[in-house]
Amino acid sequence: MKNIKENLKYLQTKKEELENIRRQIADKRTNFEKNIEEQRKKFEESLETLKESSNRASEEFNSLASNKVCVNLEDLIIELSSLTGINILNMGIKIETNVGYWGKNSLRKILELMNSYDQHLNCTYNYNKNNFWKITLFANKDKHPCKNKQSFYYEMSFKLNLEELQSDGKSLLEHCSTKVNYDDVQGLHYTKLVIDKNIGSLNCNLSLNDMVKEECSRWYSADLLTQAVINCVERQKQQNIFKGKIKKIKLSLLK
Repeated sequence: MKNIKENLKYLQTKKEELENIRRQIADKRTNFEKNIEEQRKKFEESLETLKESSNRASEEFNSLASNKVCVNLEDLIIELSSLTGINILNMGIKIETNVGYWGKNSLRKILELMNSYDQHLNCTYNYNKNNFWKITLFANKDKHPCKNKQSFYYEMSFKLNLEELQSDGKSLLEHCSTKVNYDDVQGLHYTKLVIDKNIGSLNCNLSLNDMVKEECSRWYSADLLTQAVINCVERQKQQNIFKGKIKKIKLSLLK
């Protein structure tokens, strides 16, 4: 019996010891979590100034990045040739749209189909009518147009606005025609809207955000194209200044 009493007493002591240890652990955990929460709040407070600066910088960036630079395709190609030494005749130029419909269709019919609510004849699966056109420029027309085989490669997409005036004063529509092809899998003819008339006068409307983009599969090298665009814009400014001076001279002669 004595051994039982001693064992129970010892067991009670150990139970109290164990509970005390567990309380200490719980207290330390609570204190630790409380300290972490206080540190987190201090850290978040320390970020407030940086967050405000980030928001301001983001607003300024987005506002400026949305601005567009317009250069015509001919000037852009000439600048790329000047900067790289590559003959214009050796460059690859592809221009295409995502507009196409099953069947042999005239340009007038294509326009009617584009304006139609029912797009079941659309052969490009563009049923939401998110129409765009795309220019692809690459250094060597005799090689496959991909980054690994070209010293430069640029793919630029633009919203398809057929009423938009180009640098020659004509609408984009006036630069368009149609091309009929045959789909061997479907066993059907289809007609694509193509842009193939006086392509040098086509406007390339690039956002400033495009000018600061990093290298990617669609732009290689980005720095080269950016410099070409800058040169185009600067040359256009000089031409406008020159035209302005000529106009003033003519007006002075008329007085």
